[in-house]
Amino acid sequence: MICRYCSQEIADGSIFCSFCGERLARKRKAKKDVIKVPEPRQLPSGSWTIQLRKEGLSITEPTKELCMQRARAARAGCLKAEKKPPKQTLESVLNSYIENNSPVLSPSTVRCYEGVKKNRFQKYMQEDIRSIDWQKAINEESSELAPKTVLNAWRFVTVSMNAQKIPVPDVKLPQLVQDETPWLDYSQIQTFIKAIEGKSCELPCLLALHSLRISEIRALQQDSIENDIIHVRGAVVPDKNNQYVKKETNKNATSRRDVPVMIPRLSEIWPDAGEELKFQGLSPMRRMIERVCKDNDLPIITIHGLRHSFASLAYHLGWDIMTTCVVGGWSTPTCVQKIYTHLAVTDKNSNVERMKAFYNGSFTNDFTNKN
Repeated sequence: MICRYCSQEIADGSIFCSFCGERLARKRKAKKDVIKVPEPRQLPSGSWTIQLRKEGLSITEPTKELCMQRARAARAGCLKAEKKPPKQTLESVLNSYIENNSPVLSPSTVRCYEGVKKNRFQKYMQEDIRSIDWQKAINEESSELAPKTVLNAWRFVTVSMNAQKIPVPDVKLPQLVQDETPWLDYSQIQTFIKAIEGKSCELPCLLALHSLRISEIRALQQDSIENDIIHVRGAVVPDKNNQYVKKETNKNATSRRDVPVMIPRLSEIWPDAGEELKFQGLSPMRRMIERVCKDNDLPIITIHGLRHSFASLAYHLGWDIMTTCVVGGWSTPTCVQKIYTHLAVTDKNSNVERMKAFYNGSFTNDFTNKN
């Protein structure tokens, strides 16, 4: 080879010229150990994202560190990152869930979902569902609405996101304070039954005291009672247009049941074969029940409260929880457990007061110790 500095012939592969001493081979630059990626950007949802324009990829992860790691791996060719998903508005995701699931959803459930879509999170409906600051949206709704309303709306949003395999962000929700449904105890039920005798609300009230829901009551036909057995089949519920429609399925599998007639008066006022079975509207029925309760110094209850009164009476008659669930059509004992626990506390307090009275010398009863 020829030296490019002094033009002398030297041995092939020489690093330095043996004549002029100049270095002939250039130093190779050391490979960089760190792969550079753009600085991550935090999204309103709290996640972090990096756009790799050269690769045409988008990396989104819940933390900044993980986002940078996956971006370096993608740039090094070790990881094939997913391309940025197409924009999906909140409205389109909610619509998709309703359209795909309407055949298996209750008409009243569809009606509730349509109400959420129409009235909740309105300023975000046309935004990409992945870029919404959901904590901010929930805080805004919570400032004007009851916690239960916000929670129901958020449940619909999350179930719709899950159906589209969209990650559900971790948010803090308003605390729900459970309101106890008023019911009648065993000493008040007889008073109520006498007070409603002959009134237009009597029939549905007696059915509710047999544990039937209002939707199940409205689905009854004249032949639904046979040989003193109430055949609970199907339900009548309002659809999205607020029109009552019949559905053949009940609220759950255990709701489809046969309930023995336990109040004789129900058999007496049940229409004979060929007679039409009619129930008054919900609003007039509610007002009439409220007036009866006020006139007789009873807790202000609803038809659903009478269903809970059935569980209250079952407790005082010594029914176990599972028997009450089977007859009442509860799928889980949670609701019945709350009623039973509440009444057990009441009984405990009453017994404590009786023991105090005994030690205070004011306790009397009809029983004596004959030992």
